Amino acid sequence: MLGAVQLDLLEDVMDKYVRAYLTEPLERVGAIRDGVEQAELVALAADLNISVQSLRKALRVKGGAYRCSADASERILGLMALIGQVDTMVHRHNPDAKFGAAAWLGNWLNNPVGALGGIRPASLLDTMAGMAILSNLLALSGSGAFA
Repeated sequence: MLGAVQLDLLEDVMDKYVRAYLTEPLERVGAIRDGVEQAELVALAADLNISVQSLRKALRVKGGAYRCSADASERILGLMALIGQVDTMVHRHNPDAKFGAAAWLGNWLNNPVGALGGIRPASLLDTMAGMAILSNLLALSGSGAFA
């Protein structure tokens, strides 16, 4: 059972991902151009329950600089939006649910999915087209449709 402080922290984390999902396109462009801080990538890996190295590899993000390149930032924000999408889908049906969308997505990304021909969704995180495929698949599953 989570304590009140832990629940507040969980809600703050999910708010960040839901904001990434619901961000207006022009605002997202600004965030991409500004670049995501490397520390955000580390926090994202922790929330997904995967290693930073695995996340860097899946997203094709280089280390070293304080902020990620625009290309890498776009993929990082895209992944954050996928977490927000899952969280939004769950809370649409059950507003009071205490659901770890980031941890769930981290697990889902690393297991073969039949609707993707048996590949791991993480193998599609290196392009925005791949993320669009994942977003569509998540939306289909959230609507009860089968891909």
